[in-house]
Amino acid sequence: MAARRASSSRGMHAGRSGRGARTTGASAAEHPLLSSREALAEVQRTRLLTAMAIVCRRLGPGRVTVHDVVKQAGVSRRTFYELYSDRDACLAEALEEALRRASRRVVPAYDAEGDWSEAVRAGLEAFLAFLDEDRTFGSLLVIDALASGDEALRRRAEVVKAVARAVRTGRGGLRPPRSVSPFAAEGAVGAVLAVLHARLLVEPDKPVSPLGAELAANVLSAGLGMSVPATPGPKSARRAGANDGDASPLSSIGIRLTYRTLLVLRALAQQEAAGAGMSNREVADAAGISDQGQASKLLARLARHGMIVNARARPHREGEANAWKLTERGASVERATRRAG
Repeated sequence: MAARRASSSRGMHAGRSGRGARTTGASAAEHPLLSSREALAEVQRTRLLTAMAIVCRRLGPGRVTVHDVVKQAGVSRRTFYELYSDRDACLAEALEEALRRASRRVVPAYDAEGDWSEAVRAGLEAFLAFLDEDRTFGSLLVIDALASGDEALRRRAEVVKAVARAVRTGRGGLRPPRSVSPFAAEGAVGAVLAVLHARLLVEPDKPVSPLGAELAANVLSAGLGMSVPATPGPKSARRAGANDGDASPLSSIGIRLTYRTLLVLRALAQQEAAGAGMSNREVADAAGISDQGQASKLLARLARHGMIVNARARPHREGEANAWKLTERGASVERATRRAG
């Protein structure tokens, strides 16, 4: 595989550089020059992989050349060939990097839940949040992998099977309530990817997180044949004997109001007066959430339930922050929680 050849090439290159250090048994700390070279190589590697993802999104993987990548990354051709044997090796590792980034979001979100169906929902929501926040590598994974050659297609098929197996058999102590066939699980995962592929092609800068509820319901019910608990409507969630006009916005929000959720809503409400949206990091800091992944997951969930919206005026560009604001529904929920408190 091209990625393995590239990794092997880098390993041999590193071996030649570090032969003296291994012979004497010295640590990297005792050889600062070697350590700094390795750190520089890692920085250059990251720049090249990011450049490959950016150029693939702009030109399509079939039209990308080494010249395009080094120009985007701002490195020399010599540096490129010190790290990768050819363009395909760099593209293969860029796809692996996209998989690593997605996995870092999806796996913890899945593992954090105590119920299998909620874990499937959370994993899907985390994947959609990843696509919205890292659209460059996300597009590489969902769109460009299909046009990156036979090796990329084989790797994609392996990943789809692995995800389907995780959905079908669960992880850790989480198991589906009844057996799911391999065909049904692969079909459900493939259907999600097909929907996302179409959406990202037609509307490349539109958020996909709002699709979470519908996609999760389709995976669980149509795809896997599992019953999906209905979100309580306003009437079913009201107190017995209450009049329709007395309904609280808290009665039908369909989301657990944890302490962190309240802090996020209040941080956004306080920012409303300034008229500007808040980035993921600003929301996390204001709510005292140290884990950026958890903050992003919570924001994606609030967006899925129509309580916040990304008010970013311009199409998303690499490195541009989100601008979260409360919707009318989110503002009413926040006001109701203050009254209740």
